[in-house]
Amino acid sequence: MTPCYIYNIKELNDRISSIIRIFNNIPLTYSIKANAFLIEYLPNEVSHIEACSPGELSICIRKKINPEKIIYSGVMKEYQDIKRAIEYGVDIVTIESYRQYELVKKIAEEEKKIVSIILRLTSGNQFGMDIDAISDVLGDAIIDKYIIVKGYHYYSGTQKNKKSEFEKDLCDLESIISTMHNQYNFFPDLVEYGPGIAVDYFREPYEDVDISTMQIASSVVSEFASKYPLTIEMGRCIAATCGRYETSVMDIKKNKDIKYVIVDGGIHHVKYYKQIMSMNKPPIKQDPIRGSKTEKYTICGSLCTTADVMVREQLLQELEIGDKLIFDRVGAYSISESASLFLSREMPSVYIEDINGNINMLREPIPTEKINCP
Repeated sequence: MTPCYIYNIKELNDRISSIIRIFNNIPLTYSIKANAFLIEYLPNEVSHIEACSPGELSICIRKKINPEKIIYSGVMKEYQDIKRAIEYGVDIVTIESYRQYELVKKIAEEEKKIVSIILRLTSGNQFGMDIDAISDVLGDAIIDKYIIVKGYHYYSGTQKNKKSEFEKDLCDLESIISTMHNQYNFFPDLVEYGPGIAVDYFREPYEDVDISTMQIASSVVSEFASKYPLTIEMGRCIAATCGRYETSVMDIKKNKDIKYVIVDGGIHHVKYYKQIMSMNKPPIKQDPIRGSKTEKYTICGSLCTTADVMVREQLLQELEIGDKLIFDRVGAYSISESASLFLSREMPSVYIEDINGNINMLREPIPTEKINCP
């Protein structure tokens, strides 16, 4: 049934194996905001799962994820959210502000429970704390009987592919480590770094481009890991390649010399980073393939908006109504960031493809008109 997402477990495992090999076995943390449907299928080589909201924590609890593998993060955490995480037994709570630290400290004292925390360093936006706030938290936390400060967390943005970007990040991290060591004689047991490694959606050969970017990052990150106890946190880089989105051709027409294809999906289901004005060409396959004649098609979705153009002038072999179009590399963020409630269309079904090629449904299509109806 289309439209649908299909996640391939063999590809997920292969991707994680490549990352671990390229990064010389540095422990790996998966950020589930990229795709929560994968958390039950992650191999043991993924040491932690990062949940960044009460809802993501609920997913982990519902799926019985080992609490010792969970890092509970997020810029906005209230008393009940933190209490629930601590009661579940999460391994680490990330501290984004002095107020968050006070809440964790209060709950730890109430529960008479030891809580491990890491302090998030800001990169100059609303996330994390600056050096003064980190110093204030650390100065109090290292003498608190219920708090264990494990170390630091740092993430400065996504889709990075330049060596200088990773060098700057790790220079910032090294600076805070050095400053706090001088001030409090504190050395971290854990540094969680989100490198934000770029995934390529528009340049072939996609996998080769990705591997080249990972190797650039690894040349910097591995040196840092030789000095500090590092885990690298990834979402997009882990999940992107394992997912495909299938949608069916429902109509074909020609308007003023442009051949339009209308599909049963659309931009409310597929989100490629920097797919600006639908001009970039993401990886698309068609099924079936018939003959050798090719045409340029502008592929549009089912939404009543001129913005619902998935790709313009895509060269494909001749299409017919009922054919499938398959968008690759949608394993990360399409399912979680796309505007799936727009125009009250159904949310797509979700399938998992196991290592033997068997496809099983994880979620039926979800009607949205009740969600959007007063």
